[in-house]
Formats: sequence, structure tokens, C-alpha cells
Amino acid sequence: MLQSKIEELNAQVEDLRLSLMNKEREIEALEESNKTLKIAKTLTGTEEHSDAKQKINELVREIDKCIALLHK
Repeated sequence: MLQSKIEELNAQVEDLRLSLMNKEREIEALEESNKTLKIAKTLTGTEEHSDAKQKINELVREIDKCIALLHK
């Protein structure tokens, strides 16, 4: 009886772990989507045009650094 309860609880723990992992993936996807929406909003705003340009320049510099590291 006690062994079956332990097995049941272990199964519940595993289910909760899987559920937690799924929620973490969902959060990551939503955060990425939120980041994309913020960038898109920045690009559409006329007052924030320079902010968008600055962000794009930062991303390009970061990509250039990555490319340079790959060529080493």
C-alpha cells in the first residue's frame, strides 16, 4: 500500500516536472514574441525612429562580432 502511494506520488512529480518544462518553454516563446513586438513597435513609431536605428545598429555590431569569432 505504501509502495503504491510512493509510485503514485512519483508519477505526479514527473507530471509536474513536465508541466513546468512546458510552461518554461511557453514563457520563453512569449518573451521572444514580446521582444519582437517591442522592436516592431519601435520601428513604426516616428518619434522613436532613432531608437530603432540604434537598436538595429547594436544588433548588426553583435552579428559582426559573432562572424569575426567564427572566422578565427
